[in-house]
Amino acid sequence: MIKWEQFAKRRKLKLQMFASMEYAEYKSWCATRKVEPVSELKFADSKPTIVTKSKASITDIVTEEKTLVQKAVTLHYLLADLKKLRKSQLVAICKKDKLDFDSGMTKKELIDFLLSLNNS
Repeated sequence: MIKWEQFAKRRKLKLQMFASMEYAEYKSWCATRKVEPVSELKFADSKPTIVTKSKASITDIVTEEKTLVQKAVTLHYLLADLKKLRKSQLVAICKKDKLDFDSGMTKKELIDFLLSLNNS
């Protein structure tokens, strides 16, 4: 008979894969394959244990929600940097920052709009 450790290593098996079986079923499975099974104690130790979490109280949920307050976003655009960009890139900046702008604005109007948003 082959030892379980060698058999399992060669076939990439783990005892946790047999958690749904009882020890007697596991032992008969091993016998049909001519494998020496592990001890019943080791087999029982390999089964996963169920850990129950205590339910969160209302105060825990409220304090968790208080920490999810959104911070104010600071926008700072430089005129020289904005002038170097194409209109499509300025439109992309407005969309990325989720700014409310008119799609018919010219490049100059977009630059003025972005400069007006600077938080000084």
